Amino acid sequence: MIVNSANTVQQLDAAGSILSSVTGTGNFDQAAEDGKGHLFVASNAGNLLFVDYDATGLIGAAGNFSASPFLAGSLDDIAPLSGVGSNPVPEPASLALLATSLIGFDWVGRRRRNQV
Repeated sequence: MIVNSANTVQQLDAAGSILSSVTGTGNFDQAAEDGKGHLFVASNAGNLLFVDYDATGLIGAAGNFSASPFLAGSLDDIAPLSGVGSNPVPEPASLALLATSLIGFDWVGRRRRNQV
């Protein structure tokens, strides 16, 4: 489990013991993990802490890539990028447009065949 408070992000085991931690800039108030070993934590100071802990499994391990760029002065909310089944789903309007165009092509083809 990963929790955040103030400028610290902690990784806990099932018993609640701290396994690993990392600190960053600002007061963290939103976090997301993408299921692939990437952690994103937003601070209300505008920074986004990113940690790639895929190789080690621990967020504060030496050798992890991490960055904390400034993005926006009032960065507050973030959402996970992806997870299991993250393939984009076509919206109904796009499917309707595709169906309409296929029907149109069929109609034009039938009309040309009937003129011969």
